Amino acid sequence: MKEYQFIDYSCIEEEPETCLDYTIVTFNNIARVKKAVPPDQRDHVREDDEIAVYSVKGSDDENKRRLTIWFNREIAAIETPSGSIWGDWDEEEELMLTEDFETAQDSEGSTLLGRVSYNIYGICGIYVSGRFYTPVEEVQP
Repeated sequence: MKEYQFIDYSCIEEEPETCLDYTIVTFNNIARVKKAVPPDQRDHVREDDEIAVYSVKGSDDENKRRLTIWFNREIAAIETPSGSIWGDWDEEEELMLTEDFETAQDSEGSTLLGRVSYNIYGICGIYVSGRFYTPVEEVQP
């Protein structure tokens, strides 16, 4: 069982790199917006969507990938080599919550069951009882 640790990412001052600032999609800009999102997400872009796209560093590799957020639909998708992963966007927590669950252990030995999630920096972890836990081997100082 993987060991997870609670990390408070709210103190990080550096914002993720923006590929597309918050934009309301219109007939006039939809082509430009679609170019900013990963190819397998383009069919999901519609007029009146409120979208932002961030370039994030993968926690499991050194490759850049994109996190697309649809604020008006409260969904998000993160680009991976095998295709995008989709989930619910929690604006308050700045987390994309997938439909997958994972059982893990925290650093005190307690068992955790939470939703597999990605934060705004592209780091994968699990969300349990209002807290985002990151695998210990992936914790970055």
